[in-house]
Amino acid sequence: MRPPILSQRRLPPLLPLAILGAASLAALLALAFSNALELGKLAREDSASYKENVIDQSASLSRVIFAAHRVLIFSPLPGEAPQAALERRLNSSAGLLSHAQYVTRIDPNFLAPQLGSDPLLLGERSAESDRDYEAALAGLRGTLELATASRGIAVAGRLLDDFASATGRFMVLLEARSMVLVQLEDYLFATSKARIAHLVSHSEILILSFSALFLVLGASIALYLRSMLKTQAELSLHRSHLSEMVDQRTSELSTALREKDTLLKEVYHRVKNNLTMVNSLISLQKSESPREALGSYEDLESRIQAISLIHEKLYRSSDLQNIDMGEYLGELASSLLRSLRDEPGSIEVELVAPAIRLPADILIPLGLIATEIVTNSIKHGFGARPRGKVSIRAARGERGLELVIADDGAAPESAETILRSRSLGALLVQDLCGQLGGSLELSVEGGVSYHFVFPGIG
Repeated sequence: MRPPILSQRRLPPLLPLAILGAASLAALLALAFSNALELGKLAREDSASYKENVIDQSASLSRVIFAAHRVLIFSPLPGEAPQAALERRLNSSAGLLSHAQYVTRIDPNFLAPQLGSDPLLLGERSAESDRDYEAALAGLRGTLELATASRGIAVAGRLLDDFASATGRFMVLLEARSMVLVQLEDYLFATSKARIAHLVSHSEILILSFSALFLVLGASIALYLRSMLKTQAELSLHRSHLSEMVDQRTSELSTALREKDTLLKEVYHRVKNNLTMVNSLISLQKSESPREALGSYEDLESRIQAISLIHEKLYRSSDLQNIDMGEYLGELASSLLRSLRDEPGSIEVELVAPAIRLPADILIPLGLIATEIVTNSIKHGFGARPRGKVSIRAARGERGLELVIADDGAAPESAETILRSRSLGALLVQDLCGQLGGSLELSVEGGVSYHFVFPGIG
């Protein structure tokens, strides 16, 4: 008896199963391959954009910071001719601009998709940093062009001094820009990590969705797992490489910041020593000058001492940008008393000032103003009187920083006499007040009282 043919019909069709298995395998392999390509593309795009917009920017910025330090610490060589020193200084300043021009804008097309909602406002801060950087660079370029075109060494020297002062302010912008880049590196690393985690999570969902098909063909499962392991190995390698890059760059930036602090301290120390040397030269010249010129030399020594004291305090302070105004004015007044008054205790200095920390570019004009007024009070305000009093008061007010310097000595009949005086000290006080955007009220009741108001300071 022949076996029934129906038993053969009940067997599962092998060809459809093979086609289904092959299609499933092909689909899974295609998904795995697509995922690997997407990860590779993401890695290449992120690496290229990251290098162009962050790493290259940071490296260029480090070179600019180094060039700016060279401008700030410039000093003539012993025995060097003034013209040669001027040419070296011009070359150093030109080198700063040459390095600075390679720091470009961070591509907003790169930042926008990377930052998303931008909780740290890195996009806005980056754009603002770009604008400030370009404006500062334009100012430096204009000053250097004037210095290069000038014919006299003295004029070029003053313009290069202005260039160095602007470079000091430029350093503040460089520090802020460096901080933005550091935060941008951290944010981009976290964003890249989240995107990769999302892709990995998506791959895991695909694996779970097709787990039933994996059971149909063991070979498909083995091949797909092999592909996934390879992809995860590449992902782990990319993550490890990116982490090493961030760690290395963070270490380099930390080292650069420490070197910057060391260089700044060295700059302040050298400036203070140079000013002390200038004062010593003035003292030597004063001993050989006629008596009628001694007052001018003493005034000049006081002004230099006011500037030198600021650099000394910056050198000895852990804060390389700001100085306590009250402490500085107290030391300045004591120094003036020691140098201008022979009788200790004959003049009392009353100082009332809260803890207000100000940057050097603001405190230097304030110190020169105080030097001129206190010096004038000590030398001319008390005459033959055995005792006198000078008061210095500073406070934060609604209108800004208020500074009052007064004495109880002899006063002219009207304040206009002082304001219209053509003496260097009076002109210097008014010019420095205007330079800081301040206003001056003068009173001659019971002595001379100068009341300054500086909006936006303090």
